[in-house]
Amino acid sequence: MGKLAFVLFVFKYLITHDKDRKAMKAAKEAGDQEKLKKLVAHTYNDVIENFCKRFDITIDVSGYENVPDCPVLYVANHSGMIDAAVLAKMPGGIGIVLKKEFEKVPFLLKWLSNMNGVFIDRQNPREAVNAINQAAEIIKSGYSMGIFPEGTRTRDASVGEFKNGAFKIAQKTGCPIVPIAISGSYKLWEDPGKIIPGTIKAHILEPIYTENLDRKAIKELSAVVRQQIVDELESMNK
Repeated sequence: MGKLAFVLFVFKYLITHDKDRKAMKAAKEAGDQEKLKKLVAHTYNDVIENFCKRFDITIDVSGYENVPDCPVLYVANHSGMIDAAVLAKMPGGIGIVLKKEFEKVPFLLKWLSNMNGVFIDRQNPREAVNAINQAAEIIKSGYSMGIFPEGTRTRDASVGEFKNGAFKIAQKTGCPIVPIAISGSYKLWEDPGKIIPGTIKAHILEPIYTENLDRKAIKELSAVVRQQIVDELESMNK
């Protein structure tokens, strides 16, 4: 099944569920964070359920017991287009740091702006800092955030370098970092160039508490988290 089918799926969903977008917008404008969080969580769950049913994809996530009962920064490896669906299955109404290109899709922008989507231009240092600050403020308001610190998809089983900027969100807020190892997503989209049925496996690792880390430990976070994910992927793929 081709990418055009995916685009049509997204367009149809957004059109037929526009009442949900309007409800999120109203809650956001009213400052009702609890209602907004529930609406965002419901929308993510509904989108992913419909997506998986439409394309015959299973997202198998383990380790939910490792998620603390507080706002966190989810950090995941990024090999394929469908990885964002894994972040969307995390507890609560989370926000996701997305590349700047998504901001150029007008109708999608209307949704993401109400769902704590943060757009980052990694080629523009000043805008990247603004995006990091924006994500930090969202966490301070009570939401979790998800980010792919590689900055782009590897399109294979490898794990790229983790950029330090992603971890500044945790540094600015003192929130825990929750690593997520995602296995097999590129095979369902990137590898064959089309969407095919299959299973994505993901495991949520134990949180890393950042509040009392010293400067040296904070500087090493990107390498530490990356290695934890690499080790977990090796274990998952045995």
